[in-house]
Amino acid sequence: MSIKRRIVNGTLANSAGIAMSAIAQLISVPVLTNAWGAERYGVWLMLTTIPAYFVLSDLGFGSAATSDMTMQIARGESKRARATFQSVWVLVNLVSAVFIVLTVAAVETLSKINSSSEWMNEYGPVLILLAVYSAAALNARVISAGLRATQNYAIGTLLFEGTILIEILSVLAVAVAGYGFALCAAAMLAARSCNVLLLLLSLRRRVPWLRPGLVDASSAELRRLWTPALGAMAIPGVLAVSLQGMVLVAGIIISASAAATVASVRTVSRVAIQMVGVINRATVPELSTATARDQKDALTKIVAVNLASIGLILIPGAILFMLFGAQAVAIWTHGKILPEPSFVRLIAIAMLAHGLWYYTSNLLLASNKHTLVAVPLVVISVGSVFAAIPLAYSHGLVGVGGMIAAAEIVCLVRVLRTAFQLKIIDLAELERALKPRFWQS
Repeated sequence: MSIKRRIVNGTLANSAGIAMSAIAQLISVPVLTNAWGAERYGVWLMLTTIPAYFVLSDLGFGSAATSDMTMQIARGESKRARATFQSVWVLVNLVSAVFIVLTVAAVETLSKINSSSEWMNEYGPVLILLAVYSAAALNARVISAGLRATQNYAIGTLLFEGTILIEILSVLAVAVAGYGFALCAAAMLAARSCNVLLLLLSLRRRVPWLRPGLVDASSAELRRLWTPALGAMAIPGVLAVSLQGMVLVAGIIISASAAATVASVRTVSRVAIQMVGVINRATVPELSTATARDQKDALTKIVAVNLASIGLILIPGAILFMLFGAQAVAIWTHGKILPEPSFVRLIAIAMLAHGLWYYTSNLLLASNKHTLVAVPLVVISVGSVFAAIPLAYSHGLVGVGGMIAAAEIVCLVRVLRTAFQLKIIDLAELERALKPRFWQS
């Protein structure tokens, strides 16, 4: 199958995944705010902060391993690719086990402290279920990485993203039926567990030589992947801190309703970002392959396609959101969430800056060069959450929005500088891409 065909198939799979996710999100906010109210919905958002991070990421090792395995397979190094896959799979399960044990211990300890016992008795079982769900999500991420690295990007994406829709619809059904958070978390866990089984079956059928296990796993392989994994973890980590950290700041400092407002506005703002991601994510495995084989023309074409999607989708989307975002959120939530226009404008600026740096960082990730921006991105992201606390006290949601926008702009400057220095974005090569003859080669 040609590069063009694989990118098209991957783009279609991403489109389907984003469409399913968008439908679920569009339904979920009005349904859950009606079922629980804005305050209780805000509590649910805060409880699911860590699981949301695990759905977005794979502790960095899955992302680093995907790029590594793609390049290894392109060079005909199947045995090394299997060692990479199994090493990461073992590590993820060890980390998951530790995380579950720590969660259970924390719940047990805090439930005996008078100041927090009532809250923990109500929500402790939910936190434990969500910890087990997080472990299942990490497994699903790693197994789908095996599919994506072996030119099965489309099926891996559809299986993983489709489950997010099923999870959300399950939560909605449970909430509308009048049940609480614990049963909602159990429904999420059941859906994700089925997803892990489906991914394993698909991997076994399509790539029988690449399977989870202990035989080829090694600590040496994990040490080799440690630096790129930390870098890869930084990228979704920054996204998670940006999305979930600011929700927590708004919820704790201002109110649970404010947390719901931040989450709802940012969800709508991410529509255009996700549309660009449809193309960007599909090109990452091809970029890794082209890098491994030193195919300069292919690299230039892939970068040009990504930049075109930003110009045609992200920039117009940010302008439309700035003008009509507040009305869109109000209509979407049936008037239950009414964001200030000034807050929406700040999020529109953040949306544009975020889309530009995030998808540029994916181009760096394809060749495991993202480690050069990992530490600065983490520092900026974590620092912005702490800086948002006094601004939330003094200026409310406008202060939080201002810090979100400022952090995204600083991230953009840092990532673009690195991309130009490494010639991931090469203006001279992109100028060649403007000529029709270049695309005929």
